[in-house]
Amino acid sequence: MTRKLWIIPFLLLLIVGQVWSRPFDKVKDSGDYKHLSIQGPEKAIHPDSPIDASRFSDLPSRDPQRDPVAVGEDLIVGFTWYDYQHNGSIGKMIAKDQDGGVHFAWMAGYNAQQDPRHVLYNYIDPDGNLANEPDDRIQVDNADRSGYCMIDVVPNDGRAVIFYHVLGHVENDPEFLGTAMSADWMAGIGAFQTSYPEPWPEVQLAWPKGTVDNQQIAHTLSCENTGDDVLIQRVAYWRGVPDEDLAEWS
Repeated sequence: MTRKLWIIPFLLLLIVGQVWSRPFDKVKDSGDYKHLSIQGPEKAIHPDSPIDASRFSDLPSRDPQRDPVAVGEDLIVGFTWYDYQHNGSIGKMIAKDQDGGVHFAWMAGYNAQQDPRHVLYNYIDPDGNLANEPDDRIQVDNADRSGYCMIDVVPNDGRAVIFYHVLGHVENDPEFLGTAMSADWMAGIGAFQTSYPEPWPEVQLAWPKGTVDNQQIAHTLSCENTGDDVLIQRVAYWRGVPDEDLAEWS
């Protein structure tokens, strides 16, 4: 008798479940419900298959009141023969200041032999005007060779600050590889004042990353340049004390 009493609630539960599922079946059978079929081999996208991007999404446009340039439009700011821009983690190479100006920095090989090689700069003002023609080569450094750069801006005045490594900046040691930071004289001018953090004795420090905080203090990290047989590379940190040229370091 107890077993029969247990079966009756179970049957009622099955009936209620079927009634509850009917509204979903109605939606499922309507035109608003889309079945997603599994792609077979004939529908799979292969690496050599042409892809129509418009069927996935439409490219949005920026606010026409602020910027009439559609997303995806090309604007050439400079050239380089050197496509290997970073060794390791990628630093920021484009920075936007508080007024809407956009600053660019990159490592430029001037020819197929990558010699000379320097850090170059360009700027687009808030109205969208390019400050320098793409082939003008506004050089940031004043050394024999430079590269592997990243960029930031001073928060309160929009000046570009560029971190990079250099050769030929140490007197009587042209092969010494070190770290440099260059700060623009005014926002977008491209007249850079360069300073060099104090190097470690007999240690080459390269591939820097840096930023400038709201107190106009520059923070820089660089990695030790070692031989291929060395497994551990030390990291150096410098803090730039604020002054007009961001040129004092501790």
